[in-house]
Amino acid sequence: MKKISFTILPFLVVANLNAKELTGDTKLACEAILCLSSSTRPSECSNSLKKYFSISYKKPSDTTKARKNFLKLCPTDSDNSQLEEQITLLSQMNGECDINELNNRKEQKIVDKKYSYDSEGNEKITNIYAYRTHTQLTENCKIAQQLSYTNYNLKYTCDTTFYNEDDWNRGYVRKEISYSDFQKLPIDKREQAYNIIPITANEYYKLPSNQRSIEKQGQYHTYYKKYEAYFEKININKQCWINLN
Repeated sequence: MKKISFTILPFLVVANLNAKELTGDTKLACEAILCLSSSTRPSECSNSLKKYFSISYKKPSDTTKARKNFLKLCPTDSDNSQLEEQITLLSQMNGECDINELNNRKEQKIVDKKYSYDSEGNEKITNIYAYRTHTQLTENCKIAQQLSYTNYNLKYTCDTTFYNEDDWNRGYVRKEISYSDFQKLPIDKREQAYNIIPITANEYYKLPSNQRSIEKQGQYHTYYKKYEAYFEKININKQCWINLN
């Protein structure tokens, strides 16, 4: 992989052009190659990318072909097979490779099922999901990673843990700790709340009424002990994708 720079076009412009300034679609085509190949998006990218993505036809194959022909307007060394391959790959992109998009995508899996009943006694099954930042690249980023000339070097840095829906939506995991440890934490890392744990029916009826909690699902009952607990808030890192370059 060779890093790409906006300050020079050593691999793009044929030698006999020397310092001749590019204009029109020729200039936009060269800029589009650079912009699509790089995670950097300076203001110069605006017009070239707008032009590139405005090329669109009903058939995806026609769009790919037309975009490729547009990129080939950039004068290049005819012997540069790597750049020819790069243009072919870039023409298959239907959008940009964006690290923010990667980190905003979530992946889910079913970890449990919840059974409930409607007023007529009909059983209803609800899937319980867990989430994490998606571990796979988008199609556009997969293409970007294959380029010969690029500064994309994307890596997933989080572990592969799935988090339950409540923790994911809160943005942190709650770890139950003792009151003494709770007092030692910074204020922003503390959370005091009621916790519930499943128990047997016999244990349930031995508890004071203010510690009882019950969930009714038709003819079935789940019994819980409810108590005040102290938690440490451990943030979930959702910014898993980084660019090593």
